[in-house]
Amino acid sequence: MCGTEFKNDPQSVAEDDALLQKSANRLSTEETLLERFKATPSPRNRIPWQTIAIVLAAIFAISYGVFRISSKPDVYAPGHAIDSTSILQRRLFMQHIIDSLQAELAAHPEDTELHFSLGDALYQDGNWSESQKELGIYLSEKPQDADARVDLAYALAQDGNMPVALSEIDTGLHYQPDNLDVLINAGILTTESITDSNHAEALAKAKKYFLRAKAIADTSSPAIAGRIDTLIQEIDKTGERMTK
Repeated sequence: MCGTEFKNDPQSVAEDDALLQKSANRLSTEETLLERFKATPSPRNRIPWQTIAIVLAAIFAISYGVFRISSKPDVYAPGHAIDSTSILQRRLFMQHIIDSLQAELAAHPEDTELHFSLGDALYQDGNWSESQKELGIYLSEKPQDADARVDLAYALAQDGNMPVALSEIDTGLHYQPDNLDVLINAGILTTESITDSNHAEALAKAKKYFLRAKAIADTSSPAIAGRIDTLIQEIDKTGERMTK
């Protein structure tokens, strides 16, 4: 999941003004952030299909999978220094959001959407297991939300549970078989499951997802369809290289 985007457009400003006028006292910074977090459509942890980045990411995933299988260097490059300050700042910021959402949920336990928002925040905080828990509660109430199942699938994948992650993707497609976003993310996660023993099967399965996505994009988004076609060709080339 990516960080929540705060837009400084007239509509958003108007929404904030209306929010601040709901009580005689101005909201605290934390309360304002919480309200915006809940009101802003979640960016989800998946990569939006509307951008070329999703295709590039998938190609990279395939290339990395092949590299991981065929190349095992004896000496690894030294690691880069980690910016611990920025990580700490992000975690402190997200903790305020998480604490506020948990307080809201305690006050309104019947609000299913709060479970989704909390699961999203926990994902951004790197708390995969708790994210899975909250998203699971949300999906128990709204099982047909295929996009939320993509979120859960990524949380599971981050936690190393790829088989269950792929199962969640397939469940989402059971409810919404023509969801282009879900199909593309299904292809990406499948390429990330490549190992030295399943590469042929994984590539073939990923290709099926992308073929289905292309068939939908041919009519709804020809530009994306062209990029998906390039990706399918890359999968075929990768398969040929790995069989030699």
